[in-house]
Amino acid sequence: MESNDSQDNSSGKGWIEFMFIFSVVLIVIGLVLDDTMASSDPGSFPLPSLEDFIGVSMIVIGGLMFLSTGLILLLKRS
Repeated sequence: MESNDSQDNSSGKGWIEFMFIFSVVLIVIGLVLDDTMASSDPGSFPLPSLEDFIGVSMIVIGGLMFLSTGLILLLKRS
């Protein structure tokens, strides 16, 4: 019979893998939003529009999630 530790470890790893994939999806959506908004509007220098801010924010948040979950997965594997 398996111990509770092995079951907890597998469910935790599944959650981290889901977050890793979700971070890639966030990056892709942010890149699409940023590219779409950049081609439709030449941009205003003093203040970026809300759409530009959302696109860049999604790229940054997705990138940080990607790095942190990737590091966690690497450390769990060793």
